[in-house]
Amino acid sequence: MKQLCLMSIALLALNASALAQDKLPARKPGLWEITVVSNGQPPSPGMKQCIDASTDAKLQEQSAQFGQQCEKQEIRQVGQTYVTDSICQLSGSRVISHGVTKGNFSSEYETEVEARYEPPMFGLKETKTKIKARWTGPCEAGQKPGDTVLPNGMKINANTFGKKGASASGS
Repeated sequence: MKQLCLMSIALLALNASALAQDKLPARKPGLWEITVVSNGQPPSPGMKQCIDASTDAKLQEQSAQFGQQCEKQEIRQVGQTYVTDSICQLSGSRVISHGVTKGNFSSEYETEVEARYEPPMFGLKETKTKIKARWTGPCEAGQKPGDTVLPNGMKINANTFGKKGASASGS
């Protein structure tokens, strides 16, 4: 449970810092395996996310909308690296984050995020998170764009999550 909590915080920090105001390059359509290592914990078992161009654009748009709630949101490209800095309010805490993302977005990318929480969030004052993503090929049989299988086996779809009548399913 603690690993899932850390992964959620890491992904929120990534969304707040790496994807918000300006866009990162589009990812190659297909199945992406995403692993998260946070605060020296063992790596997460990994999520599997099926995307197409439309879903990837929608995820970036949702992240940009989240970023509009931040008091600071900066992203700059330095060669093939994207450096981000943000200050956002999240779950009653001020989140100050700095991220560095690099990769080619057609086969892999990696993001490192350092975040401070004022006051601490879920008992954490700061996190250091590494998110690695790699393209593994076409989406698996039965998957549709937007499907994300979480490490606990729960499946959510980014295109319907949060909409009335939508639900997450477990394996």
